[in-house]
Amino acid sequence: MTIFQSSVFFNAFGMNPKSIVVNDEKYFYTVSGNQCFVHSILLSLDKYTQEEICKRLFEKERIRIVNFSNFFKKDTFLQGIWKISGDDNITELPSSLDEFIQSLGKKTRQHLKWYKRQLEKDGIQIDKHITNKINTDEVFREVYRLNNERCISKGFEGGARPEWYNVVKEEGGIIYYTCEDVVIAGCIYTICGDTLFLHTIAHDNDFNSYNIGNLILLDTIEFAIQSGVKKFNFLWVACEYKKRFNATNYPLYSLTVYKWLFQYIFAKILFVSKYVFSKLKSEFIVLLKFIYRCLKNVYKLIRGTYPKGIVYMLHRCAPADRKSLWPNENMKVYPDILDKQLVYCKKHYNCIAAKDVSAYCKKPHLKKFVAFTFDDGYLDNFEYALPIFKKHNIPFTVFVAASFPDKTNIMWWYALEELLLSVDKVTLANGMSYICKTTEEKCNAFLEIRLQILQLNQKNLENELNNLFAAYEIDWHKPVTNLSMEWSQIEEMAKDPLVTIGGHTYNHYNLKQLPDLVAVKDDIEKGLITLKQHNIETDIFAYPFGTSNEVSNREIEYLSHNEFGLKCAFLADGGSTTRSNKKRYALPREFLSNKTKM
Repeated sequence: MTIFQSSVFFNAFGMNPKSIVVNDEKYFYTVSGNQCFVHSILLSLDKYTQEEICKRLFEKERIRIVNFSNFFKKDTFLQGIWKISGDDNITELPSSLDEFIQSLGKKTRQHLKWYKRQLEKDGIQIDKHITNKINTDEVFREVYRLNNERCISKGFEGGARPEWYNVVKEEGGIIYYTCEDVVIAGCIYTICGDTLFLHTIAHDNDFNSYNIGNLILLDTIEFAIQSGVKKFNFLWVACEYKKRFNATNYPLYSLTVYKWLFQYIFAKILFVSKYVFSKLKSEFIVLLKFIYRCLKNVYKLIRGTYPKGIVYMLHRCAPADRKSLWPNENMKVYPDILDKQLVYCKKHYNCIAAKDVSAYCKKPHLKKFVAFTFDDGYLDNFEYALPIFKKHNIPFTVFVAASFPDKTNIMWWYALEELLLSVDKVTLANGMSYICKTTEEKCNAFLEIRLQILQLNQKNLENELNNLFAAYEIDWHKPVTNLSMEWSQIEEMAKDPLVTIGGHTYNHYNLKQLPDLVAVKDDIEKGLITLKQHNIETDIFAYPFGTSNEVSNREIEYLSHNEFGLKCAFLADGGSTTRSNKKRYALPREFLSNKTKM
């Protein structure tokens, strides 16, 4: 029997099933109305067993239908309506680890050896732990957390239900790695009969470069072989790494058996009719969608006033940092996710440079455009984003606030984060106080204090911040030193034909808070002049912060006089760009995050 047939499973989910014994095996079932549901998940049921179960249930219960769920086909079916309801991914295990490794692909074998050597080369000491029983909540919760974090970094939520984890925790074991006493990877499993079920695999994103997930998976398979296990069941959802470890899809079947023949015949007619109708309906819908797309494209060509596309705004492209607060972490797109987003955009859009948006929108096109822009000038734009965009041959723009590479300004939002992470309470000089013991409280405090900082005197911001945080010693210049690009890197990027460098003022002020147009002009002009001093000519611009809270009609109208030779300017919000966006100096953008659906 599998873990799905254990009393622990049913207790965790609050179920009170009945049971019958057939051939010395216990089978659990529940009754609802005139139907009986046999909980046969991941069992191998032959025709004889199905027949015996149905015979006894029809005699014992006042029912007319028996439903079997998600079982493996052993040979044939009892007469009834059956269908494939899903599949499991299972690897047949040999008698030794060496034999298993030799069965893997050549590249997989080479990679596994290379990653192990790389860990040794970099001096990273990893300790392996194996327990047949999950006897420590701390390790279990940490692997669970790493699994959720890993899912989020890939753009989706972890789907495991807490009740299910209670089952695994009660019945399962865990293999995990630690580095300096910190859990960095783990596999949670159960063993039933000759099969090991892998319920969770997780690892710390900081160890992605060592492919730590594949290494601990190999150790788990080694443990399974040594334990005499014959099958390694990865359970649901086909993944690339499962195929890499020889997983084969095993279909799962569902079967509905009827007590009387006329019921079966009538149900079969309905089942076939629905199948045929759904096929015809599907084909008809496909035809309608094709006709609609053709008419829509003709309409677009004739009228030419339809939405033309999207300009995406990013700030950073860097791996996940689980210590960072989400308002700052949300400014990142993780490199692997950006890579996938660019693959999709290249297939479905015309990828153009931000400087060409206005010209593109003046004419109708069959294909929408997409343009990518980065604000501020973070170092990871050079280290991570540039190689990814070059890989796909897609242009992008970096709007540089010139004081950041000059290292004269402050990225106060990172200094504020560092403070909040180090204390449980923050008290400001204006009397405001914030409790920040939990991560949620720290994030809320960050957002509330951020609003206050944006209202301060921008031209004297550092002194204002020192006064506001008088009770704390804060190095406001530390983040810009560590996180912003050097001028040599910006100049190198500017020489690349895929990269456009744009203006973003000099001081990255909240322009709306500046006292007059003279101050606005001085900050914009100083930024453009500084770029020019580094041999960078530009004719596009993005407003710092860039929402209606930081940009007013005063700044937009001033730029529209084109005193600086700018042909367009971008906000930080506003949605799609269309031909109707006549304000070239207030072009909208959409924020691009890990969860953005293209």
